[in-house]
Amino acid sequence: GLAFVSGHSMEPALKDGELVVFYRLDPAYQPNDIVIVHREENVEYIKRVVAEPGDVVELSEDGALVINGETDENSISLGQTLPVQDGIAFPYTVPQGSYFVLGDNRENSRDSRMFGAVSQEEITGRVFFHFGMTR
Repeated sequence: GLAFVSGHSMEPALKDGELVVFYRLDPAYQPNDIVIVHREENVEYIKRVVAEPGDVVELSEDGALVINGETDENSISLGQTLPVQDGIAFPYTVPQGSYFVLGDNRENSRDSRMFGAVSQEEITGRVFFHFGMTR
């Protein structure tokens, strides 16, 4: 499938207006995969998987993402990863069949810190290619 990036929550990896190509048939996702999440009527989010079923997600006081007690060094994220008001409580254990997703632009993203892990059914597909172009 094809989708356009809308907004800035995945910068620097994906820019507003970029075209992404996604693959729908992945049976499972892994940390660092960029996925398309369909949560509400006609609203899709593009996010990065940071934790899989059974993982324990914590956020350190200095804004670091901590998975199973280890600070996540992989991320190319912007800004601090901080809890959001009225969001979920940490530490958070990712339920079976679900994934914890974050926008790379951590201070400007609606993601699992707000609504918890997303179920595999809510993931439309995995982004495998993106065009560095804007409309």
